[in-house]
Amino acid sequence: MYIGMDIVVADVGEKRLPKKLTALVENEGVDILQITPLRMQGIIAYDEELKGFHKLKTIMLGGEALPINILKYLQSNTNARIFNLYGPAEATIWATVADLTDAQVVHIGKEIPEYHVYILDKENKIITNGESGQIAIGLPALSDGYMNQPDKTKEKFIYLSENGEYVYLTGDLGMKSGTGDFFFLGRMDRQVKIRGNRIELEEVENALRSISGVRQVYVGKEDTEYGGKLIAFCIAEKDATREMLEEHLKKSVPDYMIPEEFLFVDDFPTNTNGKVSGAELMELYRSGQSSEEAKLNMEYTNEIERYIIEGIWENMEKKTSELITPETKLIDLSINSILYVNIVVAMEEKYGVEFDEEHLITSELDSIGALAAYIIKLMNEKEESE
Repeated sequence: MYIGMDIVVADVGEKRLPKKLTALVENEGVDILQITPLRMQGIIAYDEELKGFHKLKTIMLGGEALPINILKYLQSNTNARIFNLYGPAEATIWATVADLTDAQVVHIGKEIPEYHVYILDKENKIITNGESGQIAIGLPALSDGYMNQPDKTKEKFIYLSENGEYVYLTGDLGMKSGTGDFFFLGRMDRQVKIRGNRIELEEVENALRSISGVRQVYVGKEDTEYGGKLIAFCIAEKDATREMLEEHLKKSVPDYMIPEEFLFVDDFPTNTNGKVSGAELMELYRSGQSSEEAKLNMEYTNEIERYIIEGIWENMEKKTSELITPETKLIDLSINSILYVNIVVAMEEKYGVEFDEEHLITSELDSIGALAAYIIKLMNEKEESE
């Protein structure tokens, strides 16, 4: 608005469905797109040639770490300038920006004017370039703290001893290079310990992302009787295998940093901000144990219900032998937002209908029967209008 441009805001359906978001960008003549890397990954999976993005002049990515493979893909398949943005909500979102249009490595760039970014040691002292530490942010738009949470405010907002500046401690690990560019190295609270070895989960993720064919990765720790193990969730090309990933990892990380299990998935569940929900992924892993012997057991009253049940069961992380009927609630089948959207897309393509925005969440259509009835309603409305 500041320079006279219009703002186009994607609705719930457009944010969740790559097809609809691509159509929005094309139909509205969008010049500048701000998006999370995970949602961009969904766009790439939907339209590998990124035909709908050819007219984009600028792509701004932020909200989570930008994988190098997504950067390279955008560099090769668009003519847009590519920016990587960094900053937490406590600092009114963006605090640094990096122009990565021609870059070979991912970094978060330099401070936006009037913002101050520091790297601090364990005693919250400013440290020199090239050393890693916690990222701290000071700026005119910095929050005063957390509402009704004085202890948390005192912990996260401090005054620096060197210059007295009021800053926010992000909990992010970073480094400042000799060129003045900042690098995001991961979350400080994502360090785990397995069999006496300290492991930065982002380091394992970065090693996996560097492998050709791996699009996106999340690595988590599962506690076990023997001290825990690493679980890697991967969105990768179809020919990717556990053996291939292990072989590549052996060249770059110690053996204790190689995940014990690799799970290949089509998409990642996200939170309301579009970021990967690690907790939900780990819960899906736990619920999927001991489910390999399950057999589909269902009852249905029409072919649409049968199609829905079979589609859900095939994509369930945890297969169940319990009877699935039109009255079965989606929540009882552990249907997350990603799986629900996949179901919606499949239904739209098979039956030639389009879900209303309010029906893109499971709370509106909470059972197999309700979902089937809505599709029948859409089909009837379509037939009457033709």
